[in-house]
Amino acid sequence: MKVLIVDDVAENLQLLSRILHAEGHSVLTAENGRQGVRLANAEFPELILMDIEMPVMNGEDAMKILKADPATANIQIVACTGLALGGDKEMFLRNGFDGVIGKPVRLEELLGMIEMVVGRQQGGRR
Repeated sequence: MKVLIVDDVAENLQLLSRILHAEGHSVLTAENGRQGVRLANAEFPELILMDIEMPVMNGEDAMKILKADPATANIQIVACTGLALGGDKEMFLRNGFDGVIGKPVRLEELLGMIEMVVGRQQGGRR
């Protein structure tokens, strides 16, 4: 699967890239929401792991742009954030994200989210 990671922290990009490469996925990276939107429009990944708090354009604004565009509306976008506590997770889902994983990222949670995304794509369900 082609995965786009959008995060302004280089260490997060490196860690997630290594994990996803080890699992056999193709990985693209962007350092802010604006770069993420551009890359998603050029490469059409199946999954985007989107940080929320970033300079230039935050993850929520980037997600809304991508979901509003018919060309990218079906890309699964998962909020990857340290804000994923309690009611925050439900808020992200209500606001349009397809999933939420917390930071620091746990391997089991990340791989489970990828399995869920693959299942949605194969089954056509959201």
